Amino acid sequence: PFAEMEYVNPHHGRSLAQWLKEQGWDGLPWETVGKWLRPIAAALDYARREHRLAHQHLDVDTVFVTDQGTVRLLGFGLATEIREPRSVLFSTGGSGREATGEGAIESVAAETTYRRDVFALALLAYRLLAGRSVQEAQAQSPGTAPRPPGLTDDAWQVLRRGLAYPSELCPTDAGQFFQALDVAQRPA
Repeated sequence: PFAEMEYVNPHHGRSLAQWLKEQGWDGLPWETVGKWLRPIAAALDYARREHRLAHQHLDVDTVFVTDQGTVRLLGFGLATEIREPRSVLFSTGGSGREATGEGAIESVAAETTYRRDVFALALLAYRLLAGRSVQEAQAQSPGTAPRPPGLTDDAWQVLRRGLAYPSELCPTDAGQFFQALDVAQRPA
């Protein structure tokens, strides 16, 4: 088996991790976050619908923004060790369990793997909007995830559904989740 991917020239753009490290900011406006997350949600949905493939490793290191502003999602299905993410809204009593070994992804319901991707998308949205991760925010305010600045009440409710992993409140369709978030964030 092999994976074929487009070459991404690191001299003509940067990952979100690099971008965040260089900028040192306190969060981005929704317009920028939406511009970057819309194509990510579309890529997640395309892989789910057309190939029944989950990303399993969405974070700031796997999102690349070219100098022209094109967003590329890298590393689809290449996670060598699938880790069960730690819930940010629900107490799980531990640091999470890991699924390893051959056939690990088959042992987990496909719906759960897609829900993990939406959760990762929600975590990414939070980090871009707040300028810090949910876990960093919770360290300062234990037991809560404070609403990112500039997010409407309705949009915060939608984002919290995305952060509700492993609950069934967390959606499996990234595009519908992002669309609901975008609509809720727009001014009336």
